Formats: sequence, C-alpha cells, structure tokens
Amino acid sequence: MYFHTFHLFITVAYLGTLTEEALNIFKKPLDKLELKYGFFPEQLRIQMLEEAKKMFYFGYDSYMEHAFPLDELNPIKCSGRGPDYNNPSQDVFKNLPSTSAIVTPEAIRSHPKAQARKVTSKGRPKGKSRILTDTPERQALEAVKNKEYKRLVYDTHSNININDILGDYCLTLVDSLTTLAVIGNVSEFQHAVTQVIQHVNFDKDNIVQVFEVNIRVLGALISTHLLMTDPEQPFGNLSPPWYDGELLHLAHDLASRLLPAFEGSSTGIPYPRVNLRQGLPPYSASETCTAGAGSLVVEFGVLSRLLGDPVYEGYARRANKALWNLRDNTTGLLGNTIDASSGKWLGRLSGLGAGLDSFYEYLLKSYILFGEHEDYEMFSEAYSKIKQYMRKGYAI
Repeated sequence: MYFHTFHLFITVAYLGTLTEEALNIFKKPLDKLELKYGFFPEQLRIQMLEEAKKMFYFGYDSYMEHAFPLDELNPIKCSGRGPDYNNPSQDVFKNLPSTSAIVTPEAIRSHPKAQARKVTSKGRPKGKSRILTDTPERQALEAVKNKEYKRLVYDTHSNININDILGDYCLTLVDSLTTLAVIGNVSEFQHAVTQVIQHVNFDKDNIVQVFEVNIRVLGALISTHLLMTDPEQPFGNLSPPWYDGELLHLAHDLASRLLPAFEGSSTGIPYPRVNLRQGLPPYSASETCTAGAGSLVVEFGVLSRLLGDPVYEGYARRANKALWNLRDNTTGLLGNTIDASSGKWLGRLSGLGAGLDSFYEYLLKSYILFGEHEDYEMFSEAYSKIKQYMRKGYAI
C-alpha cells in the first residue's frame, strides 16, 4: 500500500533481465511443496487476485465509513483512532512527583555519571562516603538525576506503539493510494487524492517515528505523485485535470519536518523520533535499530531528484555510510541496535530479521533505482559476510 509497491515494479523489470542461474541463489532442487505450490495456474491466479481485492475493499471501505479522517480503524470498537492524546509523549512531564521520590540515593550513587568524591564525616567510620549537599558535585548529581528521570519517564509513559506512526494525517487513506491505482479503481483513486489534499496537514504537535513515517507516508505521497505524472501511464490516466503537484508539496513538507532527526545527530545516524512541529524531542531516546536508521535513502533519494535538492538524499546516504563504517572489524557484520548520539552498538546480535532486514534491502533497491555503485558494493559485501558467518549464527 505504500512506496514498496512502486519499488516492486522497478525490481521486477530489473530481475527480468537476469538469467535463471543468477536468480537461483541457493541452486538446490525443488522439494515436493515447492513443486506443488511454487507457482499459480492462471485460473488460480485470477481467483486469488479477486480474493485480494475483496480483502482490500473490506478494510478500505470500513475505514472510510467508520474511521476517516482519523489515522486508522480500531477493529474492536469499530471507530477511528489517532494519536493517543491521553498519553502523549510531549506531556508526560506534567504533574510528576519529585525525582527524589523516584530516584533513590542508592541509584544515584551507582550511576556512572553521578560519582561524588568521598569525604570523611564526623561520627562515621573512616572510609565511608556521603554525597555533599551544597557543592558543585551535588548540583551536578541533581542535574544528572533529573535528566535520567525525565528520560525514564519519557521511555516508559509514552504510548509509542500508537504514537510512533499515528500522527493525525489520515494514515490509512494515504497508505491506500497506490493500491487503488494498481487495482485500477481510477474514480476512487482520484477521490482519495482529493481527500488527502483537503485533509492532510503535517503541522501537528505529535512525536512520530522517522522510519515508519518515511515508508508509509512519505513513500506513499511520492509514489502516488509519480504514478499520476508518469507520461507512460502504466495504470491508465490517473491524474485529475486539476492536479498540480500537491502531493509532492506535501511530501516536501513532511520530509523537511523529519530532518531534525539528522541535523541533531553528531554521528550522522538519525534519531528515531521527531516532533512534527517542534523538531527533535529533548528527552527522546537515542536508541535506534539499523534498519530504521538505514532504510531511508530510496524515498529521500527520489524526493531529492524530484525537487532538485540534494539535501534529503545526502542525509540518508550519510546515515548509511555511518552505519556501514561501524560494522565489526573482524566479521564485517552490523549489530541490530545502536545509539544515534554516540555511535555505539547497543545490540550486538546480527541477523536478517527485524532490526536489520530492510537495511540490506534498501542498499540493493537504491542501486537498482539510482545506479550508485557504492550501494551495490555495500550490499555485495554484506551478502558475502552474511553467507560466511550467519549459517550458524554470529554475534559481532
């Protein structure tokens, strides 16, 4: 339903030029299940196509009837759902108890950044220590305690399962645009484009996850714009006569609101979340996954080329190179989570699943789309290291 639909056609066109031998990576005989289910007879393909359309329209029509213009349909309540304003990220610091009631002296003493110098106190056995109450050391401890407390509250009281992607921008409708085009419903497609232009606005005081918004919202806007303006009209004449690049303007605005995640990072690795109106949240966690930080170059790259502005693609490529340069010196593998502020790996388990998968995917897609040989060189080396070290599992 989003930009990966557009990617699919590009990838298929490319794969069509390859030999069967090149595609058969593992070069093994087909087993019984693969022989039985490895292809669709034409009649079954048409049947499954109609089933897929029915499932899509069931979800799409239900959303438009019961949830639009909110972000998604809550299937249990059969009503619309947007950001969790009862538990929003930016308001979690209001009416909180004193940090002294939460962070104990023992926790302060054990904090690596909160070590006070030892003093001998009258009446205490020699060698015991106490934290000074009226010194610069104590003031520093209070600052550390307050910052860590706020970060703890932010991480534990923000409903990120909802707020990471629901940003009050008609998410499901935006996410459905390219599907409507691909299945050939031109009238509903044009109606949906009109609704998006009339209702979607990104000037919202909401904290969202950069990766999710990139692939689902930014990618959808860009790919829909491309489908409408493609002179070859692969899905027919989709563009309303009045269309004047409005979706591209929305994409430009959204991408600009994501840039603080990159601009606030000294490592080149973007922070995982931004406030669409205010920029980088002051106490947002800096822990991000490799896939989240390194799966931006396709959308940002296409946007840069459509706008003639290299800034967006430049930031995304800088993030990829930063991650690549931090791979393990011995194995060449990457970890699955990293601290964007320090560039240190937090998760040292490498793999092909969640947290890493789309980083490799985007390297290859970027090469297919833009022809940048550096992307293919990184993908090829990563693929080689994966085959070498991941057959039995490996941690960097």
